[in-house]
Amino acid sequence: MLGEESHALPIQLYSGGITRMRETGCLSGLEPDCEGVVTGILASGDMRARLLNLGFTEGARVTCLQKSPLGDPTAYGIRGAVIALRAKDASLVSLKAPE
Repeated sequence: MLGEESHALPIQLYSGGITRMRETGCLSGLEPDCEGVVTGILASGDMRARLLNLGFTEGARVTCLQKSPLGDPTAYGIRGAVIALRAKDASLVSLKAPE
């Protein structure tokens, strides 16, 4: 089942200012203070509509702002809003490194 798979790929980081991811991956793999660009949604139906309505559309820049103390949910900044998502939902958002 799609929602049970892990779509996370290793994400290489560098220091200095906002850290950016170097490889493609999923939103749940983004570390705090890292930034990526949405490339797609791996969900369908209501979950796809929800993520799109929250602003996770192709080309949108997203920053991981903070992980909760237990690691789930995580706060993301997107289009001027702060959105908290659980890892299983965030794993449905594909990202690439910003240019």
